[in-house]
Amino acid sequence: MQKSNEDCFYFLTSTCAKVHKQIFFPTNQIKFFQGSSCPYRHNPTVLTCNVICPAWLRGNCIDPACLLRHSSVQVNIENE
Repeated sequence: MQKSNEDCFYFLTSTCAKVHKQIFFPTNQIKFFQGSSCPYRHNPTVLTCNVICPAWLRGNCIDPACLLRHSSVQVNIENE
């Protein structure tokens, strides 16, 4: 199955049931891996960003680590 470079709607809005793998590094960072059954991107940095990647909108951004959102879904971000 080919992976999409579009952000997973469920990952952005709550929890994607198709991805549960997390690794805790010595620096207390969490890395999310795309589950084999979810074809969409799970990049935790976009959870606090509402800026849509202009290159992605043009179909030119293929960077899975891009810090900007690859989805038109608007999510309310609450500052703590």
